[in-house]
Amino acid sequence: MVRTLMLWMDDIVRQMNTSDKPRDVSGVELLMNNHQSLKAEVDAREDNFTACINLGKELLSRSHYASSEIKEKLLILTNQRNSMLHRWEERWEHLQLILEVYQFARDAAVAEAWLVAQEPYLLSQELGHTIDEVENLIKKHEAFEKSATAQEERFAALERLTTYELKEMKRRQDEEDERRRQEELAKMARQSPVKTVSEEEAAMQRVESDLQAEEAHALNGDKDIQAEIQEEAPSPTRGETEDEQFEGTLVRKNVWESTTKKATSRSWDKMYIVIRGSLLMFFKDQKHYRQEPESYYRNESPLNLSGATAEVASSYTKKKHVFSLKFVNGAEYLFQAKDDDEMNLWIQKINSLASDEGSAGPSRSQTLPAKTESERKDEKQKRGFFTLKKK
Repeated sequence: MVRTLMLWMDDIVRQMNTSDKPRDVSGVELLMNNHQSLKAEVDAREDNFTACINLGKELLSRSHYASSEIKEKLLILTNQRNSMLHRWEERWEHLQLILEVYQFARDAAVAEAWLVAQEPYLLSQELGHTIDEVENLIKKHEAFEKSATAQEERFAALERLTTYELKEMKRRQDEEDERRRQEELAKMARQSPVKTVSEEEAAMQRVESDLQAEEAHALNGDKDIQAEIQEEAPSPTRGETEDEQFEGTLVRKNVWESTTKKATSRSWDKMYIVIRGSLLMFFKDQKHYRQEPESYYRNESPLNLSGATAEVASSYTKKKHVFSLKFVNGAEYLFQAKDDDEMNLWIQKINSLASDEGSAGPSRSQTLPAKTESERKDEKQKRGFFTLKKK
């Protein structure tokens, strides 16, 4: 049964692929009638297809020994049937396009014949010599106007584009768009050639862009931070005695942790700073310092100012009122004050405490105790015994 249906479908497809070319509308209509008869034959075989497929499914459900072959045949049969129906639709659409084109050609030929027939009348120079002749010419002209009015619908139909023309225009438009797109791509490729960047260069570029973004953010936030310092930060104050304590609010940035190691976090942080004796301590704010004087900022230990040096950070131009503090171990911090007066006050106080602490240690050279009278006599005797007198 499958073999019979396959042979029949091959014959149907062969008839669809006939190379007969119609010459006029009647020829196209004849081909369309034949094509419709093929569709009727296909519909008549629908029961055979259904019976064959049901039989195959039943054999598969019974686990037939040739189940794999049956399944393969059913798949081939279904695919070929779908292909045949698709081919029928394509052929029918093609015949409809041809019919429309031939109908256009027929109507155009009829319209052209009518125009040619009216041309001698329109080119005639006869105006009539008598009243009867003129009346006859008027009647002829009225008949021409009626005929032209009747032909208006035919000419309007000829002005409409056929489906074939519309598809051809769309195809040409798509080809033109594709050509322009290719030309633009080629032009862009010539103007800006693609540069190949290695992974290392790409990574460096990303790092540089991140640094630039961070610097821009710092510059943009400079004014805000400065305003916060001026509004919120109290002026530096001293403790109970002049040399005992010095405190105030600054913005800090850690640059170096040691001589050879850069700081891990190099962001600007606002904090409350207290100098007590030779120790430099950092707190979150004045409130935390008053309530919990032993709770330092981020649990940082106090720094010893012995040997430290504070000076204006003239090389740092991104912020104003910034001074640097360098320690003996190589650590370096940047601090920002609210104005130059406060900055100079901090620099003076830090350097004063650092120099005092440096000179507070015991002196390495001490004065020897005075010699006794007996020791001076012994020294003279020794000098006289070993020294030769000049004659």
